[in-house]
Amino acid sequence: MSRPESGPAEQWADDRGFEVGFADCSVGPIHYVAAGSTRSPLLLLLHGFPDCWYTWRDHIAPLAETYRVVAPDLRGYNRSTRPEGVDAYRLDGLQTDVCDLIDRFGDGTATLVGHDWGGSLALSVARHHPDRIERLAVANTLDPERLPAQLRGRQLLRSWYAGLFQLPWLPERLLRAREYRALREMYRPLSGHDDTDTERYLGAWRREGGLAASLNYYRALGRRTLRRPFDAPDRIAVPTKLLWGTDDVALRPSVLDRLAAGIDDPIVARCEGASHWVHVDQPEWFRAELRAFLR
Repeated sequence: MSRPESGPAEQWADDRGFEVGFADCSVGPIHYVAAGSTRSPLLLLLHGFPDCWYTWRDHIAPLAETYRVVAPDLRGYNRSTRPEGVDAYRLDGLQTDVCDLIDRFGDGTATLVGHDWGGSLALSVARHHPDRIERLAVANTLDPERLPAQLRGRQLLRSWYAGLFQLPWLPERLLRAREYRALREMYRPLSGHDDTDTERYLGAWRREGGLAASLNYYRALGRRTLRRPFDAPDRIAVPTKLLWGTDDVALRPSVLDRLAAGIDDPIVARCEGASHWVHVDQPEWFRAELRAFLR
């Protein structure tokens, strides 16, 4: 099977001497960027929507001083395999991808760091496979298996886009319009993001079928949530830190409170004035909080 051609983001990684490759997982080849000694503990960085591995650009090299850092493209994104159909993006399959990556790069366990959808996936893995997770740090995210408790009142209104994403073909057309203007505008306020970064994301968004695949995460979760409650442990017992940008336009502060309520002894760190992309807005703060938790 031929591999997708590298894009501007991968060229950036090549220029910095990072390892760029594909991991053979159950679903197919998962693209990744990695750094650090193979003898170091494994740290997986899981991105959200509409990102790719490149969202972790400020953190790969510094964290690789201590860890074997692997930043994959989640299935369907950028250069990773892109299975067809909404059901291919259910949580159980995504959990398998993470466990496969742990087996491929580690010794059976890993620390997970996730943002947005990557945080949701990390929480799900920690709930169902706690023996695989050493520590867990998530930023500005939802617990995907506790949505009814989190999407209440004004938060439900703020999550209107998730309802739009349930529709076929229309969200793809809207997001693709005017050279992905809606997606480009999402990043414009970020202090750690410039036009060059946007061009690197455009290289990922333009890949055939990639936008539909990323929206299928929302569609699969929406179908599953409406069908019946998740059969899952009530609480997450893995050592967990919640990192939160307080100026998140997508997630209200109540989400953080309800998220913390479902985790045993969570550590909560708020970054005042930071956006939904706290790891991009305030990379030094984010990394300092992460290191304080991991040491």
